[in-house]
Amino acid sequence: ATRLVAANWIFQFAVVQMIFIILSVPYSAAVLAYEKMDYYAIVSVLDVILKLIIVIALQYVSADKLIFYGVLLVLMSLLDFSMYSIYARIRFKELRFTTKVSMSEIKSILSFTGWNVFGSFAYMLKNQGSAIVLNSFFGTAINAAFGISNQVMAAIKNFSINLITAFRPQLVEAYARGDYSRTTKMFYSMTKVTYIFLFAISLPLICEIEQVLKIWLGDYPDYAVSLTVLSIICMLFSNLNTPVAQMVLAIGKLKEFQIVTSLLICMIIPLSWICFHYGLNPNWIYIVSIIIVIVNQIANLIILRKIYNFEYFEYLKDAIMPCLYATILSPIVPLLIVILMPSTTMRLIITFFSSIIFTIIITYSVCLNCSEKQILKKWVSSINRK
Repeated sequence: ATRLVAANWIFQFAVVQMIFIILSVPYSAAVLAYEKMDYYAIVSVLDVILKLIIVIALQYVSADKLIFYGVLLVLMSLLDFSMYSIYARIRFKELRFTTKVSMSEIKSILSFTGWNVFGSFAYMLKNQGSAIVLNSFFGTAINAAFGISNQVMAAIKNFSINLITAFRPQLVEAYARGDYSRTTKMFYSMTKVTYIFLFAISLPLICEIEQVLKIWLGDYPDYAVSLTVLSIICMLFSNLNTPVAQMVLAIGKLKEFQIVTSLLICMIIPLSWICFHYGLNPNWIYIVSIIIVIVNQIANLIILRKIYNFEYFEYLKDAIMPCLYATILSPIVPLLIVILMPSTTMRLIITFFSSIIFTIIITYSVCLNCSEKQILKKWVSSINRK
């Protein structure tokens, strides 16, 4: 209760920060649409570095640290907005505000964003509802473990978001141009690349989760280890659906996709409640989620097949099977290291690097097709020349 004033201030700052984030969306979208990925990367890296500096600086501040943190985050969002808006206005002369209003365009935009909001609301309901259900059955200690698992999952998922951000403009462009062969190839490549990249990061965490939590938190609550591992597995399955969602977004027919996805995702809450009611442990919040995510993936592929022509067998062969090969073969060396070496910081480091290196070797040898290998070779050669 003594921190209520500071909590109110941080809430107000969060609202202001959200306003600047919303205002910057058209400008950052323009930067991505024009594929100015170098500038997007500069702003993103600067944002992360400044936020790190802010956290380090807090220990030297005599004022209320929470309020001071809120003020600095507002200034950060203002800086991001300024950098995107100024750059877009200078570089993209054809993008200007207009007073002319096309009702057909507004209707199209509202329909598109409306169904997106509907889907986002379902995920918000799932996340907050899961915390409420866990709290009501197991108390705040399990909620803390659930929060830890979500933080780890969110940190890994940020890599996926950045990869999808790089793929998305070209996917939309290829579909809009009517180049469906390239669109399909990008769909399969996006599925494969994002999954394998995330798996390479997730693998050492899964192998060494106890050591990671010990270094990060010291003492950690019960079920933190199992919930974190299950959350990472759930995130990997869920990531397979992200390229499907990007395809639907590129086509623009969201209604059926969002309705089915939202209903399935919301089913996690009542099904978890039933599991807990009959005495099952907290891990079932993610076991249920994994089952729902797999069902959702199948349903979404069926929906996508209705609006876009692709072959299920080709999708399995070119997108899913390489992911399966990486999942089966990549853990062999890291698991041997974990089994044969005692649990130390050195083992953690060796496991991390061996996971990355071995996943890269397996990916290149087994998962990439000839054209993807050629693209990778050209990319490496251009880096060497620079």
